[in-house]
Amino acid sequence: MRRHRTTLACGILLASALGAAGASAEGQAAPSDTTRVAYVSGSVIYLEAGRLAGLREGDRVEVVRDGKPLGQVTIEHLSSRRAAAALPSEAFAVRSGDLIRFHPHPAASSEPLPGPEVAPPAERQRSKGWFRDRGLRGRIGARLLASREDGEGSLGYTQPSLDLRLDGKEAFGAPIDFNLDARSRRTYFQSDRDSRDVTKVYRLAITRRGTTRVTLGRQISSALGAIGAFDGVSLERTAGNWSLGGMTGTQPDPLNYGLSSEVWEHGLFARWEQTPGAGARRQLVLGVVGAYRKGQVDREFVAVQGRLDGARVALALSQDLDLNRSWKAAAGEPSLSLTSSAAYLRVRLRESLAWSLGYDNRRSVRLYRDRVTPETDFYDRYRQGGSLRLEWEPAPARHLSLEARNSRSGGRSTSSTWSAMGTTPRLGSLPVSLRARSTYFNNDAGDGWLQSLTAGSPIGSRMNLDLEAGTRSDRSGSRSSADRTWFGIDLDAALSRHLYLLLTEERETGGGARADRIFASLSWRF
Repeated sequence: MRRHRTTLACGILLASALGAAGASAEGQAAPSDTTRVAYVSGSVIYLEAGRLAGLREGDRVEVVRDGKPLGQVTIEHLSSRRAAAALPSEAFAVRSGDLIRFHPHPAASSEPLPGPEVAPPAERQRSKGWFRDRGLRGRIGARLLASREDGEGSLGYTQPSLDLRLDGKEAFGAPIDFNLDARSRRTYFQSDRDSRDVTKVYRLAITRRGTTRVTLGRQISSALGAIGAFDGVSLERTAGNWSLGGMTGTQPDPLNYGLSSEVWEHGLFARWEQTPGAGARRQLVLGVVGAYRKGQVDREFVAVQGRLDGARVALALSQDLDLNRSWKAAAGEPSLSLTSSAAYLRVRLRESLAWSLGYDNRRSVRLYRDRVTPETDFYDRYRQGGSLRLEWEPAPARHLSLEARNSRSGGRSTSSTWSAMGTTPRLGSLPVSLRARSTYFNNDAGDGWLQSLTAGSPIGSRMNLDLEAGTRSDRSGSRSSADRTWFGIDLDAALSRHLYLLLTEERETGGGARADRIFASLSWRF
């Protein structure tokens, strides 16, 4: 058994670095988010999140089941709230409902909540609504996903769901912030399988603001991103450019995301950050983290992070150093081991031209449940990857990029991709936006091409229609597999100031099978 503890600390750095730059290295962004596998069709898996959740074409995301990483897949095409990814050559079994862990790009966070309204000074006293006037914002949503697959081993289901998101900032005039993110769904299978209910609370925390900031509940550490989500308490004291803080709590249950006392986690950190407005933004973080399962060492490590955000240069570096003692030393681990290295560099040559380099070298970390016994085994594997990207933006919202990526998993499987991507907000005098992508890829199983095109246009002042289509062809040796094609329609409509509707239909054909999916969402935002 093995569990890869991805270094999310570097993700915090990269997210900040990219806030001004507009792009990220593979797998490095803000603290991780999760979604689910909606359904599987052949070697393609479909996810319940898309561009608005912060995903981008070419992103590598991790498939997790029962708290254990199974492997990584690459996002190949997107709609606003849906994504499709291809299984790698070293295929592993993926099922509907498997967890997908990813790092959202900061330029498009999860489905946007209404932002603060900036009014002219003479109008700032006007009411923004009962919730906004009290420092509250959020959404309540109802969704329905229906999937049908024709072909061997096909599985159809219907999945209604509800979600609630509520954020408070200085709520009701008090120095209090809070966050709530809860989602519930029920899955009805067309086969004889039992229906399945899932309710998860991803975040539920309350924060007291001030120079000493205290947060209670389910949260993600603002400085120690490698911790991920935890249930407990965190404290941060700020004085000038320095912040000192710590946290203690338990990891959520990996199966149902409920409360659990199996793994206790503790951390301390020191952070120095250059005063805003003093030129390039600089930050250095040193953290110490320990996790313990039933009194036994699970993981102990030191995290070092550095960041520079300048007008022309953005740089982010991260490194984890694990301390291996007790049963880990007995299992053959060295006393100290570098378990995660990440680096990202972006240089803007001029206003319209920039290039970036990314490097990611993550190692699987031996945890207490991975100790070698007659029933379990542990494989020490590295996931190494690099990327080079050139971007040209001749005019606002007009963008062309060329990108090359190479990755190797466990020293056994290698893959490379070369992509050209472009966007434009208008097609001549027509109010039609276009997004196009062409990618050549090869791996141990063969090579192939992927092409996709999305066209969008407003319908009046309250609606927007997107049409997307694409094709993928794979070759293995001298054989060419049947091409797979897909097309989809997205319709977004603002029914009123606070009520929003989304309708999506997608179809994929190829390999003697067809998959159809319909998604509908109605949300009230405040």
